[in-house]
Parts: sequence; structure tokens; C-alpha cells
Amino acid sequence: MEEIFHQNQYCGRNGKSIYDAVATVRYIIACAETTNTSLCLLSIDFSDAFDKISHTFLFKILQEYGISETFCQSLWNIYADATSTLVMNGRKSKTIKIRSGVQQGCPLSMLLFAAHINPLLITLDKRLQGIKGTSPGIKTTAIAYADDMTIVLRRPEEIDEVRERLHDYMKVTRANINEHKSCAPALGAWSKLTPIMNIKYNVSIKILGFQMNAHSKHSAQMSWMTLTSKI
Repeated sequence: MEEIFHQNQYCGRNGKSIYDAVATVRYIIACAETTNTSLCLLSIDFSDAFDKISHTFLFKILQEYGISETFCQSLWNIYADATSTLVMNGRKSKTIKIRSGVQQGCPLSMLLFAAHINPLLITLDKRLQGIKGTSPGIKTTAIAYADDMTIVLRRPEEIDEVRERLHDYMKVTRANINEHKSCAPALGAWSKLTPIMNIKYNVSIKILGFQMNAHSKHSAQMSWMTLTSKI
């Protein structure tokens, strides 16, 4: 996985964790705040992300990555004949063949999703300017942890590029973006008058369970207030 996954994917990579992903987002916010750099963080919400993974696309990707035929066949045996039934008013329906999604509770599920979304991360990295300095020699165009993805926009012109790349990804994978749950905080000098698809601007967003604000100090306060109020 370390050889396959893009550097902007923090799930399933040795030496990387969910905390590294959060720290990277926090760094970008602090950078835009202190330098007044024009930035926008586009937090994408995939509807029923794990349920809509296309099996056809997934296994094609695994083959392209050079995963052994033996492993792919073993994995296919798990998913090929998977079925489900519905129980309504005490009556059970006929079996329904499952053609998409990864299995709940399977330790491979997060890695399979990360592999599924990897081509999108690679494409975004080629097309977007991103921001440097989060790690030595690395350009950050997105921060992904499995299905949780935040895209870094540097210029309004990149919005159309992102829209096209997301459209291509959804077309071939049958994934779907929930624009009402997706949001975008404007950082630094970024104008909130700039339309981003049908996604609204929010002063604060929740990324990987942490509250993030356009001001780094407020992010820390919001996160601690949420935690201490529960205690």
C-alpha cells in the first residue's frame, strides 16, 4: 500500500495516521491566516461512500496496480456471490445480488476504499497548484483519510478543474457527492463571493472529528469546548 497510495492519502500508509491528516489541515489554516494567502478548503462528503464502491472499477484498479492475481481472486471470491435479503412485515424477499460496496467489519474495507479513490488523488495532484511546506518536498493538493477528503484550492480557476475531475470519478465509479453536506471555509484573502459548484461557505467545518475554523486559535477552542462539555 505504501508503494501504491498517493502521498495525500493518510489511511493505510506506514508512519501516517489520522492525526497527521488533522495536523496538515491545521497547518494550512495557520499558513493562510498568518500570510493572508488566498486559500479555500473544499470538504467533500461522499454519499454512502463505502456502499457505492463499484466492484468492477475496484478490481480493475487492483489489477492495474499490479496486485497479484491470486490475491485478487481470493478477494473476488468474497464478493462475487454476495447476496442480501430484505425482511418486511415478517416476510423475507428474494435474494438480491450485491454489485457494489465493501463489507462492514472487514479489516480490508478502508484500504479498498483508499485504493478506489487513489486515481482521483493522483489526478488532482497533477492539475492543482496545492501548497508546499506541509512535509519536505511534498505538495499538498488534498488531505484524504479513506472517504474523508478535503481539497486545497489556491485559485478560483481551479474550481472548474475540480468539478470536472469529480464528475469523471463519479461517472466511472458511480460514487455520488452530497453537495448539501459538503462545505468550504474561505481562508486568508479568498473571496466568499466566488461560487463553488452548489457548495456553501462555512466559517467552521468538522474534519475527521475535529472542529476546524478559519482562525486556528478558534479551532482549538471549539475542539476543547466540545470535549469538556461532554465531560
